[in-house]
Amino acid sequence: MQFIERSILGVRSAIWTLENPQKGHRVLLFPMIHVAQPSFYAEVSKRLSQCDVILYEGVSSKFSKRLTRAYMQLTRNPRLGLVGQREMALEHVKERLVRADIEGEAFDEHWRKLSFFNRFVLPVGAYFFGLYLRFFGTRRLMARHINTQMLESREDLLLDDDARAIDEIVLERRDQHLIRVIDDQIAKQRDTTQVIGVVYGASHMRAVARHLVRNHDCQAQNGEWVTVFDL
Repeated sequence: MQFIERSILGVRSAIWTLENPQKGHRVLLFPMIHVAQPSFYAEVSKRLSQCDVILYEGVSSKFSKRLTRAYMQLTRNPRLGLVGQREMALEHVKERLVRADIEGEAFDEHWRKLSFFNRFVLPVGAYFFGLYLRFFGTRRLMARHINTQMLESREDLLLDDDARAIDEIVLERRDQHLIRVIDDQIAKQRDTTQVIGVVYGASHMRAVARHLVRNHDCQAQNGEWVTVFDL
């Protein structure tokens, strides 16, 4: 199962429908890239109308904001023509939105336990890399390591201890929280049939899809490609 694909033409995101036909569970996965061309967010916004409940991400904390500022530099490069995910129109579905992310205080608490390098040097380095992308970045550079799929890549398997510690906070803990929220939403459905939309970073979709298949007997019905940005 592929979530984000890079080709010679551009970068695409696959919107997957996972369903348990017997119990009626139906979940739409929207693998997000946090900086994209406006048409991508417009298409996702339109498709969210078919969801009864929309689970979305967002950690409001001191450390998460430092990381966010790095990639948001890309939106300040006029040559790229890209905007941030926050520009996506959600007014038409605001009553269906459920924030499914961890609290900012919990995120910061775990971040403070990291090594000095990870706590301070990494965010500073990310910020200056963001500045580089702001003035010299290209879409091809952004797309270089953007592929995301169900199976772990070689790079995923060879992470060092520092990288694994960051993954535990940025990915794994948030994955676990999101999965609990999904389980709660499915439990609330009982005999009713509702469509649950999950609007989350593409890197989180691996854990979500596996959980739905293994623990809710969902099957992938189809994946529809939407262009994130052209090259």
